[in-house]
Amino acid sequence: MIHFEARRWTRSRRLVIVCAAFAFAGMSAPLVAAYAEQILGAVQPSSNVSILVEDPTWRDGIASYLQNAAQLSLLVACYVVAWACALGSDERLQIFYRSRATQRWHLFLPRLIMSGLCVCVAASLGGLLAFYEVMVLFDGNDPARMLLVLTVQSTGLVTVALLAGLGAVLTNAPVVSALTTYFVVFFLDLFRDVSIVSDWTPIALLRPEPLLEQSPMSDYLRPGLAALALLAVTTSIALTRPVRATPHVNRSDR
Repeated sequence: MIHFEARRWTRSRRLVIVCAAFAFAGMSAPLVAAYAEQILGAVQPSSNVSILVEDPTWRDGIASYLQNAAQLSLLVACYVVAWACALGSDERLQIFYRSRATQRWHLFLPRLIMSGLCVCVAASLGGLLAFYEVMVLFDGNDPARMLLVLTVQSTGLVTVALLAGLGAVLTNAPVVSALTTYFVVFFLDLFRDVSIVSDWTPIALLRPEPLLEQSPMSDYLRPGLAALALLAVTTSIALTRPVRATPHVNRSDR
């Protein structure tokens, strides 16, 4: 089933779509951070207006990528994963899948595993492109710190995308599941400075900018454990339901 799901991801171009979203963020975000002054100067409304921008650093380049990856790229990942995990609207395909699966996890667990792997590959691609551009465009870099920050965010991206996929498993509505997951994350991100949000939700994993300022890695232990617990609970709910509804037996017909 894993091999079958891998073929579905490649033949349907899902992997290309997700990789393209993260690759675009990885290539564009550090460039925008590096040339922000020139870009703002080119679009300033009047020659009498002066725009002052501090000299960008490698932290600005990575932070710009983190922000882009946690927005548009994450939305694309949520939708594609939800699309991959849902059974779809074709009744014939639904019957085909359900008639060949005795338990729900037989049908959906390979989809979730492959979805997580593909999002991880895409996030790694975007992160490596951002890492390369920051190394080229900025001086005084800290490669180990950059890789640590990118790894932490990739964990958060995979977690949120899988939550969207689990929502699609439960509802068979990929658009609703993806948008709901994304907007919940977007809403919580507004309160990321509140301790209960930063300590007990995956939001801290999505926006690990404090790590760029030598924040201790231990600050991300609780969000990581919370993300694992959330995935475990949601997975158990989604994968323990019956594949097919049990027919009701009327006692009067016996």
